[in-house]
Amino acid sequence: MKNSDTDANGKAIDSLLNFETVKYFANEKMEIDRYDASMAGYECSAIHI
Repeated sequence: MKNSDTDANGKAIDSLLNFETVKYFANEKMEIDRYDASMAGYECSAIHI
């Protein structure tokens, strides 16, 4: 669960710090999908505890 949480937080921080690059290349959808996948892993881990 901790690894999933760290992964999700890392992706959120990365996309926020590089928001100009994300906007420039129009990758908002990709970043949202990456974060959603990380959060889904976290949710599964949290439920199984």
